[in-house]
Amino acid sequence: MMLTTAVISLLLAATTQTEALFTDGMPPPDVPTFEVAIGDDPPFFAAVRIGSAWVTDHRTEIRDTQSIELVMDSPFYTAAPFSVPMRRATLKYEAPAMRRARLEELWRENGFTFVETAAGWRPVREADIALAKRAHAMAEAAHAKPAADVSVEPVDAPSTDAVGMQRQTVMLLRGVIVLLGVVVAAVTLKMIYGRTGG
Repeated sequence: MMLTTAVISLLLAATTQTEALFTDGMPPPDVPTFEVAIGDDPPFFAAVRIGSAWVTDHRTEIRDTQSIELVMDSPFYTAAPFSVPMRRATLKYEAPAMRRARLEELWRENGFTFVETAAGWRPVREADIALAKRAHAMAEAAHAKPAADVSVEPVDAPSTDAVGMQRQTVMLLRGVIVLLGVVVAAVTLKMIYGRTGG
């Protein structure tokens, strides 16, 4: 019984870790992927759809006259799938273990590592992990030190007369600014109409 439980928990852990490798725009984990070469362009990895249906068996015969839709198999590729005639493409099957290793390497190359959380395995930037560890260490250090005895001296609050005086000064300045604006507008209008009317 214990052995069965251990095996099941290991399989579940492996499954959830594998699912963390995939993002929304990628082909599903159960769809086979292929190394695709088109002409002299460098090869890339993609899954194949024909008529919006995934090719679910890597041994499926695809005629040269058929148009295939290629869906890139990369967590960092966000462009839309594209179609090509089968006669232009060369497909080489990629085994699931090779796909998993390639995706893990892509995540690592882009600065990610996988961390087990309460919601399952999640990709996290290694730099974010270092920052979190640093913040945790700083918080522990802050809690470890006793609080310094700080004496607080009362600060004199401004009197209500001073506050009232400040409000009057602000209102006076606003009035002067508005008055200057009116004077400038009047002089400008006088200059404009004085020239055209004279």
